[in-house]
Amino acid sequence: MLFAALAFAGVVPAAHAQAPLENTPIPMWVPAGAVSDVVRVGNTLVVGGRFEYVGPLTGPFAIVDAANPAAFDTGAHLSGNVYRVIADGSGGWFVTADAEPTGGRWTLVHITAAGAVDPQFVPAGGFYSITAIALEAGRLFVAGRTATSNQDQLIALDPATGALQSWTPVVLPSAVNSLVAGGGVVYANVYRTNGLLGAVAFDAATGAAVPFPVLQDTEVAAVAGNRVYVLTKSGGGTVSAYTAAGQPVPAFAPVTCATIFRVVASSSHVYVAGTACGAAGPSAPLVAFRADTGGLAWAAPPFSAVDVNLIPGSAYDLALDGTTLFVGGRFASIGGAARTHLAAFDATTGTFSPWAPSVGGVGVLAVAAGAGKVAIAGGIGSVGGITKRGLVALDLATGRPSAVQPPDANNVTALAASGDLVVAATSQYPVNMIPEVFAYSAATGTRYPKALPVNGSVNSLALSGGTLFVGGLFNTIDGQSRRNLAAYDLPSVTVRAWNPSPDDFVRRLKVHDGALYAVGQFKSLTGYGRNGAASFDVNSLEVTSWDPRVEGLAISDLDVWQDRIFLGVFVRRDVPPGVDVVRTLAVDSKSGAPLNVDLPLGTDLAQVGGTLALLTNAATGPYGPLPVATFDGLTGQALPWHPTLYTSGFSDNGERLIGVEGHLVVVGSGAPRSFAYGGLSVFKPRLVLPGAPRQIQMTVTGSTVSLAWSPGAAPAPLGYVLEAGSAPGLSDLGRFPVGLATHVAAVVAPGSFALRVRAIGASGEGSPSSEWLFTTPSTSAPPGAPSALVGAVVGNVVALGWNAAAGNATTYVVEAGTGPGLNDLGVLSLGSLDTAVAGAVPAGTYYFRMRAANAFGSSAPSNEIVLVVP
Repeated sequence: MLFAALAFAGVVPAAHAQAPLENTPIPMWVPAGAVSDVVRVGNTLVVGGRFEYVGPLTGPFAIVDAANPAAFDTGAHLSGNVYRVIADGSGGWFVTADAEPTGGRWTLVHITAAGAVDPQFVPAGGFYSITAIALEAGRLFVAGRTATSNQDQLIALDPATGALQSWTPVVLPSAVNSLVAGGGVVYANVYRTNGLLGAVAFDAATGAAVPFPVLQDTEVAAVAGNRVYVLTKSGGGTVSAYTAAGQPVPAFAPVTCATIFRVVASSSHVYVAGTACGAAGPSAPLVAFRADTGGLAWAAPPFSAVDVNLIPGSAYDLALDGTTLFVGGRFASIGGAARTHLAAFDATTGTFSPWAPSVGGVGVLAVAAGAGKVAIAGGIGSVGGITKRGLVALDLATGRPSAVQPPDANNVTALAASGDLVVAATSQYPVNMIPEVFAYSAATGTRYPKALPVNGSVNSLALSGGTLFVGGLFNTIDGQSRRNLAAYDLPSVTVRAWNPSPDDFVRRLKVHDGALYAVGQFKSLTGYGRNGAASFDVNSLEVTSWDPRVEGLAISDLDVWQDRIFLGVFVRRDVPPGVDVVRTLAVDSKSGAPLNVDLPLGTDLAQVGGTLALLTNAATGPYGPLPVATFDGLTGQALPWHPTLYTSGFSDNGERLIGVEGHLVVVGSGAPRSFAYGGLSVFKPRLVLPGAPRQIQMTVTGSTVSLAWSPGAAPAPLGYVLEAGSAPGLSDLGRFPVGLATHVAAVVAPGSFALRVRAIGASGEGSPSSEWLFTTPSTSAPPGAPSALVGAVVGNVVALGWNAAAGNATTYVVEAGTGPGLNDLGVLSLGSLDTAVAGAVPAGTYYFRMRAANAFGSSAPSNEIVLVVP
C-alpha cells in the first residue's frame, strides 16, 4: 500500500481561532417579529420566535402597485425611520427620515416614479429635524429646525431641484406637528404652550399670513375644495367643517370620536381613522361621513389585532386616490379577512377591496397614494414575503425560505436539532395557549403527533443520541413532576426518572464531549451545591465534578469550544447599589478551573470556531447602537471584527448572539442601518486560505521518495496534507496529514504515482501545489517530457504553465530561442517541480519549450509556443 511506512505522517493541529467574520451579513429574509432561537439543519437555518411573516429586508419604505398587490418596488433602500410620505403628483414621492438611527441631521429625499432616490433633488435648508412636508402651488413646504437655528421654520423648496424658492421663510411660534395644504393656503399645526395644538395659515404663493379665526386651540385636519376640516382634540376628537374664510358650515354636524389618528377628505366624504366615531360604534376604526351633512356614510368592519396582548387593530393613516381609500396601520385582519397592516376600500360605498399586499413588520405608520401606486412607511422592515408563523426554514445559500417549511407554531422559545429531527418549545403566549415541546421532520416538515405539555416556560433544548434535555422554569413536563430541568427518552417516548431539580430557572443547555452543561440562576441541585453552572454525564445523568464556582447572581449565556466553556456572568453589586457588573470568562470543560480569558463585558456571547463574539453593552434608546466585539477564544486577544448593529425599536425580544456551525447569528436587532424589525443578522466567516505550497523538490532513490516544499502566500498554515493518486489529478490512494513538516520521506511500494500537497488554514484547505509524477522502483533513465505548455503576456511579464512530466523528474528547464527549436536566448533550470513560472523579459518574439530533468539526463521537449512581448 502506498506510504505504508509513512513515519513522517502527523496530525494537522486544530484551528485555535476561526477565520475573520464578514462585516456584511448574509442577505437573509427576516421574520417580522421577535426571534428567540435558531438551529442549523444541513444548509438550512431554522428560525423560531414570535412572528407571523417573513420577507426580504427592505427597510422602512416600500411602494406597492395599487392594482397588483404582489408587485412591490423596494429599490429606494432607505434607512433610519421614515415618518412622512407624500405623493409628488407625477408618480413619485417625497419622504422624510432621520438620517442616522442614533440621531443627527434628517434627510428629505425625492423618490422617482421608478422607485429610486432622485440624485437631482438636493434639498436646501440644512434641517436638523424635519417634522412635516406638504406640496401646494408648485412648491414643496418643509417645516423643522436647522442645525444653526433653534427656531422652528417653514421654508419653500423647488420640488425638482430642492433649491430655495423666493417665498419668505416663516419663523413659527413652536414645533410643527403637521402641514396641511389646499386652496392656495398652507396650514401649519403647531404645539401651544398649554399642550394643545393650534394652527397658523400662510399664503402658499407669498408667505403672507392668512387670517383664520378658529385656529387657536384646534388643528386643520384636511382641506377639500372650499372646505377646511378642523379637528379639536379635547375630550377625544371632534371634526368640524369651515369655509376657506373660516366660517362654520351650518349644514355639517360635527363628527365626534374617542380618538382620531387621521382625517382625509374629498368633495363628497370625510374619512376618519380613529375609534368610537359617532354612530359607527367603538369597534369601527375607519368611518366615512357625508361631506354635506356630517352624517354617517359607511363604517369599515372591525380590525383585528396583530397581537392579542397588545393594542387592538388600529388604522393610523389614510390616503385617497380617485375612488379608492387606502388604510395603513397595525392589524392582522378586517372583518375576518386576512389583511396585514394595509388594505383598500371603495371610497364611496365602503366596499372592502380584495387587494391584499403582503406587508410584514409591526405596522404601517404612513401611507401616500397616487398614479396607481401606494407608498408605505414605518415599522415594516420587509414586504413581499410570505405568511409564516413562529417557525421558518431559511436557505443559507439564497437567504430565502427553503422548499420544505416547518409547521406553524405559537411563539417558539427554544430549538434543537439532530439529523432530520428538529425539536421546538413554545410558550403560553398568546394568552391561554398551553406551552409544549414538539418535534417535526426537517425533510418533510411534518409534525410528529406526540407533544409534551409543560407547566411553565422552556428556555433551552439540547439533544444527545436518543435523549432530549429540556431546561427552563417549570414544575411538570408531560404530566410528570420535574423542576426546571428534565430528560425525555425519544425511543420509549417517556420522561426519564432523572430529576436534579435546580432551585431556579435554567437558561442555557449545551451537550459537549459526553457531558450536558447547564447554566442559569439556580443556586443548588438536589444533593449538590452548584452556583449557576452544572454538568452531567449524558449517559448516566450523574452530576460531574465540574464546578466553576463563579461568583454571580446568574449565568446568562454559555458556549463550548474544544477544552473550554465560555460563560456570560451577571453580577449585581450591593455597593454601590444597583450597579450591574458583567463578565465573560472561560473555564476548563473538565475541571471548571478558570482559563486565560476573563473579559469585563458581555453576558450575551457566542463562539464561531474559537472566535468569541460579545454584545458589549445594552443599546441606548430604542434605536441605539449595539456594538459587537470579537476576541480570540484561546488568548482573549481583541480581534478587529466589530460591526455596530442597531436595535429594531419595535422588537420586544432581547438581543442575543448564537453560534451556529460556522455562522454567527444576531437576533433581536437590525443589521447595520437596515432596521430588520424582529432582527435576524447572519454573518459567515470570510474564507482566507493559505496559498499553494511552492518550490517543490523531490528525489527518488530506489523505493524511497523524499519531498520538500516551501510555504505559499499568507496566512501561515496550521498544517499540510499530502494527496496521492494513481494518475494525474486523482487522490484515490489517500490523503495523509503531515502536520507542519515541509520535508518528508517514506518507503513507497512499486508503481507510478501522482502527488500534490495542500496547506490547511483555520478556514479550510488551500489550493494544491504543482503536481509531480514518479515511479518506483527508481529507474536509471531521464524523465518523460512535460506536456500542454501554455503561456501569457501581461506588459513585459511572461507566464508559463505546463503539465507535470512522468518519470522522477527533479527539476524543469525552460528553453527560449529566436526561432523554432532554438535555445539561443537561454536555458534556465528552475530547480523545482513547480509547474508554473513567471518573469519579466525584454521586448521581442520568443519560442518557448520545457524539458524535465533528473540525474540521468533531460527529457524530450514539450510542445513549443510563440509569445510576443511588446
